[in-house]
Amino acid sequence: MAALMCRPSNIFKTIRFAQLGHLRNTQSVTVQDQYDEDAHYPPIKPKFPPGSWGEMEPLFAWFWENDREKISALRNVKDKVDYITKGDHKVWKYNSLDTTPDMLEYQRKITKTYMIRGSLPALYDDLSFDDHFDDSLLKKIISESIIQELELNRERFKKHAILRDHNRPHRLVHRYDYEHSNVLSLNWFSNLLGVLSARRKDIFDSHVDTDVKISACWSRHGVLRKMPRRKPRIAKGKEYLRQNNSEFYGEHTVDFQLRKSKPLPEFVPTNDEICHNLKYSSMEDYNPRVLGQFRGLVDRKFRPGYNIGSTNEFNHLSFISLKNPKLKRIEITCGESYGRQANYGYAMSTGFLSTVAQAHMLGFNMHEELTYPFTTQTILTDGQNFILSAYQLNTLQLWKDDKANTLQNVCWATESEKLYEEYKDGELVGFNDNLLKQILKMFLIQPCDRNGIDLAPNLTDHKPSPLDIPGKIIYRTVEEDFKYDKGS
Repeated sequence: MAALMCRPSNIFKTIRFAQLGHLRNTQSVTVQDQYDEDAHYPPIKPKFPPGSWGEMEPLFAWFWENDREKISALRNVKDKVDYITKGDHKVWKYNSLDTTPDMLEYQRKITKTYMIRGSLPALYDDLSFDDHFDDSLLKKIISESIIQELELNRERFKKHAILRDHNRPHRLVHRYDYEHSNVLSLNWFSNLLGVLSARRKDIFDSHVDTDVKISACWSRHGVLRKMPRRKPRIAKGKEYLRQNNSEFYGEHTVDFQLRKSKPLPEFVPTNDEICHNLKYSSMEDYNPRVLGQFRGLVDRKFRPGYNIGSTNEFNHLSFISLKNPKLKRIEITCGESYGRQANYGYAMSTGFLSTVAQAHMLGFNMHEELTYPFTTQTILTDGQNFILSAYQLNTLQLWKDDKANTLQNVCWATESEKLYEEYKDGELVGFNDNLLKQILKMFLIQPCDRNGIDLAPNLTDHKPSPLDIPGKIIYRTVEEDFKYDKGS
């Protein structure tokens, strides 16, 4: 037995097996060392994406981050807007002119706007007229325009309209001069622009439109999303998580709009305390339905008042008529204090929707935050009473809570003032020169390029060719040659 085990063939097999085992061990060690040197392990995913997220759940934070990466890869305005507005789902309808009393606090909360009533930004105090403008000449032009329209429409201004309130037994009667107040404002507005454009190139090159529809959509923190009809299955003891932000959509029509190729200067630096004090509203987080608001399917669009490709893409000044029947109804049925609140909410909402729509046309959105504030001006008037307003949009990330985003938007609005006391014997009695100067400043404030910064950093080319403008009608001129027989 021992002789069999010690045969040469068995000895050679044992030695060969040992050599092979040693070789395998050597190769495995060599390969492992090589893997250790060239190893590229995927990075450990952090709990939250980069940035500030406040009290948001990590799952939702990564959901927003994934959307940001997708929309950041798009370098065209139309693609970005289509991505945001894709799909049909119900959104909360935001009423710029809300007929429900005492809704200003709600409007400030949904737009995250801090309102300063009774004054305009300090920037207007430093503005002065140059030698090219004669105050007395401008006053004469405006006065003559107002007198002309008052004389032409004095019989029409006497007409009345009846408003019926179901809570009161008697009929409510007020002057129905909404359409004629628009004509009155448009007359002196056009005459004033004609004089100013002859002395200022930026006014000469500006665009003016009437009955301009503006609209925008945004997501706001503090409103829980609706539970789906078919609630997904979740593990026992777990809770179905809903995002504490919902989408809103608002639209309305501006009577007149003046646009320029450069933006207005910022009214206040974004690092100022007024942009971070978070005193925009003291209202608790209510379901909007409790306040008479509704959800519905809407065709969400971003309309700043112009088509993609316009050379004048910054809203300089908007005009709104104070003689809107809805505004008058609130004032008559609920009182003057609620009427004033509705006026301020209307001015603030106009500035908010206008700047949000402008920002989206320049490549900014709720995922790609603003790199500079957007500013605009609004005048509410019936031809005699004026409310002047200025708005600065500082942030579009309204879906974040106040811990994650401390920026707030700011709106200034003056008290209602009369340009003249009354019209008597063909003259305007008690003309308000100080108010006229404030109005002229809103026309004459110089646009700027914001110190040369890129106004559309998220776009490769935000000036598409005219053929890419949606809805543009191209007219082609066809020339024909006619031959006439010469008479003999």
